Amino acid sequence: MEQSLLLVIDVQNDFVNENTRHVLKKIDDLVKSQKYDDVVTQFINNLKRLIGQDNVINGVIE
Repeated sequence: MEQSLLLVIDVQNDFVNENTRHVLKKIDDLVKSQKYDDVVTQFINNLKRLIGQDNVINGVIE
């Protein structure tokens, strides 16, 4: 049996603006379409790599 997955990566309120707002509606429509067996979201935090800190946990410098 084949299954389908909707994977949504790194959607954050801080990055929503007039140029990206339309993407939220598309994601919402896809989720509500019930075409997918599973919906997975993932926040990717590259702050550790960008600033060279080893003590970054969930975007917060500890």
